[in-house]
Amino acid sequence: DAVAKKGEEILKSLLEVTKRGDDGINRNVCFCLGLLAEKGTEITAKNAAKILETVKEIYDNAEDPGTKDNAVAAIGKMAYSVPSAVPLDIVLPYIMKSLPLEGDTEENRAMLKLIDFISEKDPQAYEKFKEKCLEFIFNCFKNRKEYKLKEVHFNIIKKLINKDLENEQKLINSLILDLSAEDQEEFNKVISQ
Repeated sequence: DAVAKKGEEILKSLLEVTKRGDDGINRNVCFCLGLLAEKGTEITAKNAAKILETVKEIYDNAEDPGTKDNAVAAIGKMAYSVPSAVPLDIVLPYIMKSLPLEGDTEENRAMLKLIDFISEKDPQAYEKFKEKCLEFIFNCFKNRKEYKLKEVHFNIIKKLINKDLENEQKLINSLILDLSAEDQEEFNKVISQ
């Protein structure tokens, strides 16, 4: 596996290039760090503190919304790929405030995976942010074409809505009513499949 063989070298290069302070470069660095988190979990776990520090610095100094979004997504990908390396109780409030991601909208797919992960592995955290999570899920559905959602993402939406339907029926019904008639029809198809 290329990541296992060259991961340390790749990580070192990514962290080094951030010193230039260029938003465009840093946006891509964050994207790559997110991919590294998903594919090179051992390397990410070993270097988590440095990666988190670098991504936070990029986020704090970024002017480009896409760079900020890629930084948030990198942390989210680390959280569901290497959960022991990310202090979820600290980063989750910041991630939730950032949703939906608007500078790099396709990264909302990773945020759906994060919410799914949280609902499974940290039900208390999910409960704390349930309303925000449900609003985000509906936003993702409404913007499914722009976000380029795939079957795996629709399955997450279906799973989470069905999980919360009994306890959050009033909120879910209200969010359904906020969808266009066409989107309501599509949403019902996805949920009932």
